Amino acid sequence: MVPFGDERTIYVISETAYEEAAGLLKPSETQRPKRFEYYQSSQDIVLFQKFHSSKVPEARVIRNKDNEWGFYLANIQKWLPFEEGIRQYQLKLVYPIHQPTLEYKGYVELDIPKDAVVL
Repeated sequence: MVPFGDERTIYVISETAYEEAAGLLKPSETQRPKRFEYYQSSQDIVLFQKFHSSKVPEARVIRNKDNEWGFYLANIQKWLPFEEGIRQYQLKLVYPIHQPTLEYKGYVELDIPKDAVVL
C-alpha cells in the first residue's frame, strides 16, 4: 500500500505475486450446451416444448436417462416415448419453435412510481 496524492493510496505487488494472480484469474471456457442436447432435428422439437391434446392437458418434451426423447405427462407423472405420445394421445404443438426475428426498435424507458411495490 503506497500513498498516492493527498487522500488516495495505490497497491504495488511483486512480479511473482502478479504472475501467481494472473495464473489464478485466467478466464475459463464457458460450457454452453450443444445443440443436439436440447434440439432434435428429425422431429423438430426442443426440450421442455409444450404439447397438449383433448386427452392430455399438458405434456412437455424431455429426454429420459437413456437419452430417448419423449413426453412427460405431469398430471399422471408418466414418461412416454415421443412416437407413442403423438400416436396414442394425439399430442399437438402448443406453439411453434421457429419465430421470425424481431426488428430492433431501440431502447425502452420504464417509469416506475417511487411508492410502487415491484417484485
